[in-house]
Amino acid sequence: MTSSTTPPRDGELFSRVYAQRDTRLSDSPRFRIRIGSFFNEALKGETHSRELRQRFESELGVSVGGYYNLHWTAFFKNAEMRDVLDAITIMYGTLTTSYSNVTAAQWRRFVQRAFEEEGLLYTVDSKCGVRRAVDEEYEHNAISVVRGLHDGRLRAVSGALESALKKLEQANQDRKGAVRDVFESAETLFKLTTDSGANLSTSSLEKHLRPIINRLYGKDPATVSAAGRMLGSFQAWTDAAHPFRHGQKTEVPIDLPEDVAVLLVSQGASFIRWLADIDRGTTPSPPKG
Repeated sequence: MTSSTTPPRDGELFSRVYAQRDTRLSDSPRFRIRIGSFFNEALKGETHSRELRQRFESELGVSVGGYYNLHWTAFFKNAEMRDVLDAITIMYGTLTTSYSNVTAAQWRRFVQRAFEEEGLLYTVDSKCGVRRAVDEEYEHNAISVVRGLHDGRLRAVSGALESALKKLEQANQDRKGAVRDVFESAETLFKLTTDSGANLSTSSLEKHLRPIINRLYGKDPATVSAAGRMLGSFQAWTDAAHPFRHGQKTEVPIDLPEDVAVLLVSQGASFIRWLADIDRGTTPSPPKG
């Protein structure tokens, strides 16, 4: 779907330009019809249809229909959404191993385009595995941080952050769990960086992290001032995320709105990246020889 800041291309469909959605969808009848139609066109040969039928039944535990004259459009129209999304990945794997890499690439591009144009909250990875697409800021600030935590001493930090991301990416999001995990990741890294053993709080950040910041950036007053304001933002984030570390006194489970959870996880990941850089500047190098 065309971004509100991007001019529409000549010939672009009216609905793709003007039918903007405030929220992304988890399912769409139009998407199902489009996927089924492409599927039918790509699998004109009975051999590959039967191969896919066997894979669907063995991998997903779903019945596709008769042995001959398989009606893929009907399958995609009526199947559970989880099976539709899994079928997308199985289709890609079958095409790449038994059929056509060119058709597999076309399939992947088509699925990604259909996700975007129908306003669904999914995306595909390099092998057409379907994942939740939270937003670009989340992708940049969170997933890239995990890739940067290669240091063996940061395994617990990386593990907690990865757990937070998975809880937002899964079909039934655990948003409070995601915030708890990203807080745990930040707190673990804070303890490693400051070597203080103190829990993460506004007062402990002031007491233990500010002196390190002043020491690292002390040669440039402007940088020290900017880093101090960043520390203030870190303290505000800590206050915002801290209540979700604990249970709530209520009989009915309370969950966070997705936008708040994504913001807390994304910002937390940004502070974790900053802490990791500070940690690399404060951790002594191992002795040589």
